[in-house]
Amino acid sequence: MEVIFYLLGAAAILVLCLYLTFNESIGWLTTILIGTFLYYSYMNGFFATINAMIVNLPLILAAFALWIMIGIGWSSFKWKKLVIKQAEIWKELGSREENYDHYRPVFSNFKMAIFTWVIYWPFSFLNYFLGEFIRDVVDKLIMFFKAMYDRIVEQNFPSRSEAVPRKDKDNTFKSLDDAKGHFRT
Repeated sequence: MEVIFYLLGAAAILVLCLYLTFNESIGWLTTILIGTFLYYSYMNGFFATINAMIVNLPLILAAFALWIMIGIGWSSFKWKKLVIKQAEIWKELGSREENYDHYRPVFSNFKMAIFTWVIYWPFSFLNYFLGEFIRDVVDKLIMFFKAMYDRIVEQNFPSRSEAVPRKDKDNTFKSLDDAKGHFRT
């Protein structure tokens, strides 16, 4: 029964952390994670937890280094997605010079976001995968099927220039072939 309690508690904390990451409430996320660590340490014996950390210090440092390296990789992926998104917005607005500085991401303006991506990468990854990634895949599928259906129409339906004869400025057809089918006999 005790295991179920820990699993439910861990699941509830994971959901809460995902919610806080989604809403970018990093202060609360840090507080929840530290509080959770202290609570589980208290439940398992605080001094036993500290002793286990001291005994396994090299392993903990190696795990921390790996954690940071994965976080740096994840943050570079998120940074690239952000830069691409901002560039697309800027291009949609007409690529005006007065909007350039507003939409061009600058590292110093995003230090907290980058720090969050590095430190809290598992929550950021889950948040991305459960939200943006699925939305991106669905958008790509929609564009794929739209292009496929447009090709089917283009292959089987004449273009406007072939279907409707054009008239010159003097309101006459360019050729007799262009006017076929427009006069009843």
